[in-house]
Amino acid sequence: GSIVAQSQALQAGPRQSALLTLGVTAAVLVFVLAVALVVARSVVMPLRRLKAGALQIASVVLPARVKEFAERPDAGLSLDVQPISVYSADEIGQVARAFDQVHAEALRLAGNEAILRRNVSAMFVSLSNRSQNGIGRLARMITAISGRHPDDALRADLAAMDRMLIRMRRDCENLLVLAGYET
Repeated sequence: GSIVAQSQALQAGPRQSALLTLGVTAAVLVFVLAVALVVARSVVMPLRRLKAGALQIASVVLPARVKEFAERPDAGLSLDVQPISVYSADEIGQVARAFDQVHAEALRLAGNEAILRRNVSAMFVSLSNRSQNGIGRLARMITAISGRHPDDALRADLAAMDRMLIRMRRDCENLLVLAGYET
């Protein structure tokens, strides 16, 4: 009987040890999974914010600001950008700051392009106005000369010059259209 009791006691010891080992292993496994989920979440959440912010800027914010620059180049619009909401110091945060810099540079270039377009338009308008003034004076001179001289050959030459003036006037109107004005 004592041998049976002793064997049962010896058998219960490894069983308890196995259950204890199983419990500790399960607890460690649950702890490791929880830590892995926390670490994965801390990496995935900034990546999602970076992706959402970059897509928002690329598809909505930047086109709207570029359109605003194109419509109002003289308004002195701000080139400030709202940073993407990733504020970590790791690589993901560095990528977010780099994207913010790209966004700011794109706005700066859009502003410069708007100024350049305005200057080119002003140049076209100036050229057109100067040419139209000269064309108007020349047309009046042709009309005056044709009225004073009865010579048919001279009148034919003056009519050809008048047709040339009409073509030049159309070219001036085309300059105005290129500058964005209605004729």
